[in-house]
Amino acid sequence: MIFRSRLPTLPIPDDASIWKVVEDHARTIGNKKAFICGITERSLTFAELLEQAKKVCAGLAANGLKKGDIVILHSFNCLEYVVVFLALNRLGAIISPSSPLFNGKELADQIEIAEAAAVISHKKFAKVAVEAAGLRRLPLSRVYTLGQAEGPSGLKTIEGLIAQNLPFPNIPPIDTNQVVTLPFSSGTTGRPKGVELTARAMYACGLLPAYREADLEYVLDWRAAVPYPALMKGYYKNPEANRVTFTADGFVRTGDVGYIDEDGYIFIVDRLKELIKYKGHQVAPAEVEDVVNSHPKVADSGCVRGFDPATGEEIPKAFVVLKEGENLSEQELMDYVAGKVTGYKRVREVEFIDVIPKSLSGKILRRELQIRQNEKIKAMQSRL
Repeated sequence: MIFRSRLPTLPIPDDASIWKVVEDHARTIGNKKAFICGITERSLTFAELLEQAKKVCAGLAANGLKKGDIVILHSFNCLEYVVVFLALNRLGAIISPSSPLFNGKELADQIEIAEAAAVISHKKFAKVAVEAAGLRRLPLSRVYTLGQAEGPSGLKTIEGLIAQNLPFPNIPPIDTNQVVTLPFSSGTTGRPKGVELTARAMYACGLLPAYREADLEYVLDWRAAVPYPALMKGYYKNPEANRVTFTADGFVRTGDVGYIDEDGYIFIVDRLKELIKYKGHQVAPAEVEDVVNSHPKVADSGCVRGFDPATGEEIPKAFVVLKEGENLSEQELMDYVAGKVTGYKRVREVEFIDVIPKSLSGKILRRELQIRQNEKIKAMQSRL
């Protein structure tokens, strides 16, 4: 069954791009502040933003970067990040954002997977960028910094490119269907994958504040598959992942389980691959985790597919981290959960551990917990 939004579809211009938006704003409201840094309180007007982005674009082009090159942007949010993002966008290069928390090995892995032609790193992470470049034999002439790094790094800076004040290069306009951004997935289901986003998709993105009127009674369970303008083009050089993810008619199988309420709002409940099947019923790990975490002595938890040796069936199992100084038995916690959920959602096994593995974005890495559990099952079966 296909559900459609009750709102009208908004038209997207043929020349849609974020760069075009900034150009239009610089022309019509150029003196208006476009960005204000919440830490330093420095700001950029739309006119200043466009001017600096053009100069960075010219400098990068003069240094040999071109359309289609993948450039890793390794920084936290700052004014310079926006300038560089726009400059690369206009150049036709593909921006691959990288976590500022990455160490040298992790950044090197992204350089390798993305086949990056350059790295632009915040000055605070220059040492990490240099280490990563060395691991992947990326010339230091292709490592730039936002700001001057401490010590004799010898790296080119974005500020230096702006100061060169080179003329804007003769490059073709942005193709709205070209890939301009390549973020990587968080790796919750395996090795991180590059997500190809076009100029049109980036233009179509919007922001809304979190909002909810009230709890509603009517729900419809579903497995999410969606087509929309901000959708990715595909996974970078990963035909197998694309085959599994995309349907023939353009829908994306997100792997999410959710529901649509009577007002058309969509709510994501869990991940399809992580559902636990217990006696013919499907149990959402996140729902069980919410109940487990509500216990006053529990700090965190992760629920996966356990194993009942007596029946050979899957059971809901919870890995649990207790709050410091607290004591709680497995049975006490299972009884607590049993008093709050229907029968098939009860936790049938508990294992206390020190920490729940999570990704950099805070997602529970249930696959790591499942691997740990599967190893225990294999060891158990080998003794039978």
